[in-house]
Amino acid sequence: GLTVSQTPTATDQCGGTIVATTSDPLTYHTQGTHLITWTFDNGNGNTSTQTQKVVIRDTKAPVPDRSNLPALGGSCSLLITNFPTATDNCAGSVTATTNSPLEYDQEGTYAITWNYEDGNGNTSSQTQWVIISSDAEPTAECKNISVALGNNNQVNIKAEDIDKGSFDECGTVTLLISSAGSFVFSNSLPPAPSMDLYCKDGKVHNLLLSVTNEKGNTAHCQATIFLEGSDSDNDGILDQCDNCPDTYNSDQKDGNNNGTGDACEESTDPGTDPGSWDNWGLKKQESDQAKLITELRAFPNPFQEEVNLSFVLNQEEKTTVEIFNIQGQRVHTLLSEIAPKGEHRILWDGKDQNGQLLPAGIYLVRLRAGKALINQKVMLQR
Repeated sequence: GLTVSQTPTATDQCGGTIVATTSDPLTYHTQGTHLITWTFDNGNGNTSTQTQKVVIRDTKAPVPDRSNLPALGGSCSLLITNFPTATDNCAGSVTATTNSPLEYDQEGTYAITWNYEDGNGNTSSQTQWVIISSDAEPTAECKNISVALGNNNQVNIKAEDIDKGSFDECGTVTLLISSAGSFVFSNSLPPAPSMDLYCKDGKVHNLLLSVTNEKGNTAHCQATIFLEGSDSDNDGILDQCDNCPDTYNSDQKDGNNNGTGDACEESTDPGTDPGSWDNWGLKKQESDQAKLITELRAFPNPFQEEVNLSFVLNQEEKTTVEIFNIQGQRVHTLLSEIAPKGEHRILWDGKDQNGQLLPAGIYLVRLRAGKALINQKVMLQR
């Protein structure tokens, strides 16, 4: 563009130097030849005029505002809505145009050619890269469910049963399930569209949902399956398939294979492992329990952060309160001392002996006072 800053003058015999005036513009941005008519007026009614040419020739192309355009990336697809700009000496700000596509939905690397035109025949261009990738994992979302057992004390769980809307931004997903955590199932199989759960394997099962997208990327989540039914002895085994439904025996031991669990048959062998599920002398313990202990209570149950355990001793006695997981492993000893007669309250925060958070699931609280023994099942939720 051009702005005329010098005004012509004339000399009058009476008025001396006269500065010209004009009604024409003094600033020009349009390419071409323009005329300015200057008027000289001496103030006595005498005027003269003069014509001046203004020639605008635009030969400079627009200059991109960014010397290098950043690569554009997208997962699965990308729609370009923001266009780059350039600055022109005559036209000012110029927005780029392109003949390249603005939407991409296939994996790969693409080049966009952006063009800047100032309207006077001067153009410049820039290249910008577009990278579409589909390497991201899908999103896996699970839900916990409760189900009733079918025939033969088993139930078939499909992957869709525990799916809560798993998805992939780039396409479809395939769902498979398998056993999860430390639970051991009777049908230890690789991931499959469905899985049979058996009553004798426990009341609570953890399943792993595998979500795989079309690129073979896999994400996982875990769901808990609760088998519906009565569990009188709180050992995690439903009564209908428990070989000793009235007595805690999560290991279902049956030494003589007569169909009745060892826990329901008095044994003369007390065992040597104090952390095992051995119920030696059970009938005598039940008798002693009535004399020494008044009901072991747990509140709230199920619990998420802390559970209050309370019991009453009818006499001073050597007392232990221990926590066991469903595999029969002792994970925490809350109390081990000679406890006085009366009511006792103990708080358990769902951690093991080392202060580490334990996973969700069923745990056994075992209270032993002298020869008396009482168990209470609690459920930890996360």
